[in-house]
Amino acid sequence: MKTEVFMERTLGNVVVRQSNVTEMFNVTDLVDGFNENRVAMGLTPRRLDDYWRMESTNEFLEALENQTRESTGLLEKQTSENGGLLKSIKRGKLNKGTWVAPEIFVDIAMWLNPQFKVKILKWVVDGLLNARNGSGVQYALMNLTSNLRIIHKTIHNTR
Repeated sequence: MKTEVFMERTLGNVVVRQSNVTEMFNVTDLVDGFNENRVAMGLTPRRLDDYWRMESTNEFLEALENQTRESTGLLEKQTSENGGLLKSIKRGKLNKGTWVAPEIFVDIAMWLNPQFKVKILKWVVDGLLNARNGSGVQYALMNLTSNLRIIHKTIHNTR
């Protein structure tokens, strides 16, 4: 069994803890830090309770849990009582707060900070475009090579 260590991850100017065992992030850290940023941007702070109440959040969580269950082979729906794949709440002095799966962490970060959301979406889109452009070049080279072979065979067969 691994000894649990809480790593500190920096996201902009916000430090967020992550468990090395569960890989979950402390979203309480994120909300506190990003709300300071929201106020500095002239936006109103957001409450984590509001995120959990949104219909889009519930749809996302259900889709994420279904995909997680399929990929892990778990049949029963997970809850915080039986292991909680996605969310865990810890009370007490040490490491208290709401801990969530990395996918939920990113979703909450995008919900909290519109600038972060733009950066993430641009990163994804740019990555997709770069992959498409790279594969387009590879496809063109593959076709060129294939055509050169055909030309080469044709020249040698007509001699």
